[in-house]
Amino acid sequence: MSNYIAIRTYKLKPDIDRTDFEKAFENIKSTLDLQKVVLLKGYQGDINVSRGDVDYVSLHIFESVEACIEFWEPAFAAMNEGKNESDILSHYPEELRPFLQIVGKAHYGEIAESTIHGYTVVHGTV
Repeated sequence: MSNYIAIRTYKLKPDIDRTDFEKAFENIKSTLDLQKVVLLKGYQGDINVSRGDVDYVSLHIFESVEACIEFWEPAFAAMNEGKNESDILSHYPEELRPFLQIVGKAHYGEIAESTIHGYTVVHGTV
């Protein structure tokens, strides 16, 4: 079974604290079948190389598509039932909650722009 990698891009609104955003990703520990999360910051420097056209990109690496669905299912079910944020977060370990709150902001429009794309590994290792 191939790994599943969800790639999410973020353009933050000016009033979103970038330090808090980055910190939310620092404390993620492996839990359930989420193998790894990597946060990348768009390069905006002066050297003439490719620059990032978004503020951040995160890579969410799961063992499989099924593991990704299993991880997010409690959140999607709670959102579909109209539950509040604390009800949604209660389905996840404490160390993941700051991260999930940041990701949740993308779903509720507090982040200017966010897209998600899913991929499976064809060549290479993760």
